[in-house]
Parts: sequence; structure tokens; C-alpha cells
Amino acid sequence: MTQLISIIIPCHNAARWIAETIESCLVQTYRPLEIIVIDDGSTDKSVDLAEAILQSSKVSFQVHRIVNSGPSKARNIGFKHASGEWIQFLDADDLIKPEKLEHQIRMATALSEDHAVVYTEWQRIAYHPQQKVWLPIGEMITPQLHEPVIDLLRSENFIATGSQIFRRSWLEKVGGFDESMWLIEDVNLLLRIAMAGGKFAFAIDGRPLFMYRQHPSSLSRRDPIAFARSCLKNASLVEEWLRTRSPITTYQRDVLTEAYGFIARTSFDMDAQIFDEAHTALSQLWKPKTYVPSNPRHLSVASQLLGYREAEHIASYYRRLKQLISRQFIDKSRNFES
Repeated sequence: MTQLISIIIPCHNAARWIAETIESCLVQTYRPLEIIVIDDGSTDKSVDLAEAILQSSKVSFQVHRIVNSGPSKARNIGFKHASGEWIQFLDADDLIKPEKLEHQIRMATALSEDHAVVYTEWQRIAYHPQQKVWLPIGEMITPQLHEPVIDLLRSENFIATGSQIFRRSWLEKVGGFDESMWLIEDVNLLLRIAMAGGKFAFAIDGRPLFMYRQHPSSLSRRDPIAFARSCLKNASLVEEWLRTRSPITTYQRDVLTEAYGFIARTSFDMDAQIFDEAHTALSQLWKPKTYVPSNPRHLSVASQLLGYREAEHIASYYRRLKQLISRQFIDKSRNFES
């Protein structure tokens, strides 16, 4: 029997993108589909555009309007209204290739019930104003999960939400997305699925079937403190889960160190509490040794001589000095030109 796939599109002020996003769903080579748009308190014409496109299509659809509550709650409302056995979450500014769902469901229907997620390769795209077109940036992302609970923390294994399809029963089992999280909530969901025993299948295609628009208005770029805090929550969740099962292996420690080290570095100048928590976690991981970052080299050397916290103070002073000199140079250049 052919299985229905439900596409959930949370939307908040995405009038610029949503038409193209929905079109990428309507041209899917797979049927049957249903599309569910959750308008998350938009103040623009997003929902009107979505409804107009969907009404002119032959695909079953729903549109629900809610008070702005964030992407996690919008996605949870969406899949609770869905009828499909498999769920595709797609942000209102991203795109899927026409063959994506057909390719993934071919594998999904042959998998056992303990398989919760089927994912594929994906690609970031950015707008090039000269050509006036969105083009791929960086390499195609090909996540490799051998030990999912720890591997999901590695940046190179980031599985973008739209590159996956989820078995509905597993979303229900873990309670869907954590509605308190507005950032990295997708990684948090995958971690909880893996911890609950859900398996992941990689539907390799050799080309990106999901395209992630990278632009300045993304939440992670607008709120780096919240981003760091969410990363810390996920890393702490993994560490706690690992410690309740067996001693942490060298590989697990190295991945946790990479995660906590990133959080500590990025939060030092922004939020002392986040830095302190990440620093404490690093210190605990490396006992009885002292934590020393492996890179950049100047920070590593300073940490060996003075301790990591003091080395970050020096690095912070150096960064501010460079910024000050750069601003003064720019000001002088402008005065010279005028």
C-alpha cells in the first residue's frame, strides 16, 4: 500500500520565500502527499500566499494559524494534525528537490519499525546579487552516524531538518520537538530519538536533495547567545546520558570537548554564565588533567602557560584591540577620501 507523506511547513513572515518552498513540494514525483502550513503569527502576507497556491493545486492541504510560539511548537501542532505515516518538516524558506521524497520513501518502506529517521545529503545555498540567483556554497553535507548519540554533536554530521523524513510513531514516542527551544531544537529531537533507541537510515543519492537557504535573518545569526545556550543544553544532555551507561570513551570525550570548546569560545565575550558552565564541563571531562584547547595554536600555548580562562581573557583583549585598530583605520581612510 502506498504510504501518505505529510509535509509540515512552519511559517513566520516568510512571504519572500514561501511560494517557491511550496512549489518545491508540489512538483514532488511522489504521491500521495498532504501539505500542512502552520502560520506562526505572521504579520505579512505569508499565509495568504500559501493558501492561494495550495487552493489551486490538487494536493490535500491544511492551514492553521497560531500565536507566534516558535518553530518547535508550530512543527508539533503540524504533525499532530497530520495523517501520514512519514513526516517531512520543511522550513518556509528552504527547498526540496523533486525526487527527494520518492527516493527516501523507497528505503523507508523496507525498514523495520525501529527505524525512526531517513535522511539524505543536503546543501547550503546563498544569494549572489550579481547573478541574482541562489547558488550552492561549500561542499555537499554527507552526515555519517556510526554512534548516533555522540556523532550528532559533530558539526560535520549536522542533519538539516528538511533533509529528513520522520516516522510519525517515533515523533509521538519522544513527544516531538522541545517547545522551550527555538534554536538547535532539531538536533535535540534527533538526540532524544537516538537515546530512545530509534535508528537512522542514510538514503544515499550522491547529490543534495534538500537545499538550505543561508541568509542573515536566520535565528542563529540574530541571537548568538541563545544559540550557544541551546548548544550547551544538547551537549549536557548527551554527556549525562553517556555517564549513566558506561565510562566515557576517548572518542566520546573528544567530541564532547569539541562541542564544549566551541561553546566556551563563542560565549566568552557574550555571556559569562554560559562560558562558566562550558568551562566547568571541560574541566570535569579532562580530570585529573587540565583542559587545554588544541587550537588555535596561540590559545593552546597561552592556556598551557596561564590556564584556559586567563588565555581567553588575553584573546578577548587582542580581538577588541584589532577591532579598534580596524575601525580607526577605516575612519582615517574615509577622512582621507573626503
